Amino acid sequence: MKAPFLVVELLLLVSLTVGQRAPESDGRWWLSKGNDERVEFLAGYLDCYVNNFGDTKTFTESWYTYEQRITRYYQQNPHGVARHVTSVLFDVRSENPPNPHKDGEDWIEKHGFFNGEYWREIGTTQRTAFIEGYLACHREHLSSRPEHFSKSATIYEEQISHRLGIDAADPSDINSKLEDVAIADVLYKFADFQK
Repeated sequence: MKAPFLVVELLLLVSLTVGQRAPESDGRWWLSKGNDERVEFLAGYLDCYVNNFGDTKTFTESWYTYEQRITRYYQQNPHGVARHVTSVLFDVRSENPPNPHKDGEDWIEKHGFFNGEYWREIGTTQRTAFIEGYLACHREHLSSRPEHFSKSATIYEEQISHRLGIDAADPSDINSKLEDVAIADVLYKFADFQK
């Protein structure tokens, strides 16, 4: 009588694996998204890459610049639409990027302005795209950490918004005590932990 249990366990494992699958973030996906969603995907990815993975030298240009280059790549290379967005991102970065402007804002906080106030100012679809980008980076570069994320970016967007006190009916509202808290710090509160 062990066979039925084995089948049930196998089905459960398959359903969990499918539930954890990342969205297909290839060229077709990229070109189907609006400009704001593409930019926020990159903002989330780069926030994770720079601030959690710790590489401050690879991507020194604006995510707006990378969005334009990735979009141009997919438009000019239709055969390349099967490539993952983050793979293209590494290809389109400058070998010799310009030095950052000295008149820009310096942020002492680890995640800079990617905080509750930033979250409040962008729309729901942009928030979801930010989380998709952040999770893509986490899967690629931080998979050895004990935290993992088994839910969809949409669910994390809802959880983060709720935690920050942002109401869909009144998106201008936020818990004033949390407006300076990093988005990533809130996201990690909803992580699953590997044993």
